[in-house]
Amino acid sequence: MTTERTPYVPKGFPFVGVLLRLRRDPLGTFTQLAREHSGLVQLRKNWFFVSSPADVQRVLAGPVPYTKGAFSKAVSSNTVDPLQEALGEGLLTSEGDAWKRQRRLSQPAYHKQRLRTLVPAMVGAAQSLVDRWAVPAQRGESIDAVEEMRRVGLDTMGRTLFSVPIGGDADEFGSALGESVVITNEKFWSLIPNFAWLPTARNRHWRKLMDTINSGVHQRIQQRQKDSSEYSDMLSIYMSVRDEQTGEGMSEKQLRDEMMTLLIAGHDSTAQALCWTLHLLAEYPEAQQRVRAEVKEVLGDRPPTAEDLPRLAYTLRVIHESMRLYPPAWLLVRSPTQDDVIDGCHVPARSVVLSCPFVTHRRPDLWEDPDRFDPDRFTAERSTSRPRYAYFPFGGGGRQCIGNTFALQEMQIILALVVQRYQLTSMPGHPVELQAALTLRPKNALRVKVSANAA
Repeated sequence: MTTERTPYVPKGFPFVGVLLRLRRDPLGTFTQLAREHSGLVQLRKNWFFVSSPADVQRVLAGPVPYTKGAFSKAVSSNTVDPLQEALGEGLLTSEGDAWKRQRRLSQPAYHKQRLRTLVPAMVGAAQSLVDRWAVPAQRGESIDAVEEMRRVGLDTMGRTLFSVPIGGDADEFGSALGESVVITNEKFWSLIPNFAWLPTARNRHWRKLMDTINSGVHQRIQQRQKDSSEYSDMLSIYMSVRDEQTGEGMSEKQLRDEMMTLLIAGHDSTAQALCWTLHLLAEYPEAQQRVRAEVKEVLGDRPPTAEDLPRLAYTLRVIHESMRLYPPAWLLVRSPTQDDVIDGCHVPARSVVLSCPFVTHRRPDLWEDPDRFDPDRFTAERSTSRPRYAYFPFGGGGRQCIGNTFALQEMQIILALVVQRYQLTSMPGHPVELQAALTLRPKNALRVKVSANAA
């Protein structure tokens, strides 16, 4: 008979364990816990933390089913999950049979050949971005990478989902989408419970934003239902898919929830990844020059096509290394549907199990000089011996982000066009502070100077 081990229990307060430390400094606390113990850590009763690749794999892709669970149940005081409040029951927030059906219906939209058809739309959004930077570049000014990547992310989503740009200065729909992301992030770690039913000014403003967004999404769906023209965007794909088991397509509510998931969650995570990538290239000019040389060799002065992307290999490695150091999805929450054993320790059903890509991505036993920016970590030669779950910016297992290839394709295109046209320089006197909310983001504006490349 095998005797189960006892998980490591760090010092903390009675009943709440280390949760107060986690609320004050989640990244620092998780990092310290992983240094103290490499296996299963018990945060409080039925709350656990894992950081080793083997344990992460057990939770995300092991034999015992784990539900995704709501973030708010694990790490905030919310009575209403901020994500479900905004997104409804899309792929990111649904569970069980509803999630399985949505995943089955959504899968065709992310086939490689489908994604290739979206490249021109992504290029259009990226070109709009670099054209907009001509004025600050001429004046020798800096841009706020946080805001600029948010705008290009929304624009990309508008063009790829609906075949129309989103997010111009006068675009009420785009403005509401951007503000909804900010408020959802604020609700995530708020010490004040999210009593959504109270008629507070904040809740009234939130409902007004959601009315604007819902109206915009439903209007686009209804217009498309009446339009007999052919489109190759994501909305058309979602509207055309049929369940192989029932022959039914998505209802208008299901379409709305999936479009909202892509618009809000999709654009925000990609925007943060791009923001950190620009910051790193500004900090590491040698890496920036290597990207520029690769872009010049592959593209010259023209925009990329789908056929070019596999040849932009170093550009892709830069993105992977950026997401290793600053994974937008920095925290994953899971709950086992039945009792499990992790690191030889008993984990009861319905427990909360947390994993933190930010921490695992920086473990010194997995990554040499882990805090250093080194895109060549992701060459085939250096990646071969690395455990599968040493790097998991898109999660893993059945709940791995369905849009990972979409996001990487979008980021390659935007980064290539930015570096093709501009030199990025970091701005002294503007310290960068991390904010671990729904996504990992800079706490304040992230200033980067842009200047035109020499002819």
